[in-house]
Amino acid sequence: MRCAPTTKVVSVLAICAVVFTSCRSPDAIDRLVDKISATDPESRRTHFGPVHLPATASVEEVVRSSMGVVVIRKTLAVREVHIRLATRPMTAVLLDTRDEGQKIVLLFYMGDRGWLTQVYDAN
Repeated sequence: MRCAPTTKVVSVLAICAVVFTSCRSPDAIDRLVDKISATDPESRRTHFGPVHLPATASVEEVVRSSMGVVVIRKTLAVREVHIRLATRPMTAVLLDTRDEGQKIVLLFYMGDRGWLTQVYDAN
């Protein structure tokens, strides 16, 4: 049985997508996740600041609320991350700011406590 030309093209594109995404170099988010995952869970108990927005708030709204007066020039990346031994996945947002360089915001929703966020330098 022969594959239709479109099936072959789709298969090749799917394989290329897997290869390219799995071969990308670690970025600032990956490095932060690795750094946090390598620490003792007890030492991770840093203060996550609350952002009182509903569960339906967009990531952009939560990030802007957590950054205060910092001017965000561009959102460079947004993705779910899993920190070793954390109780839930988090969203990581890599930002380019006007005066403070690149920042990473980790955020997750905690029900009646709202959104909890923590801002890190991307360096």
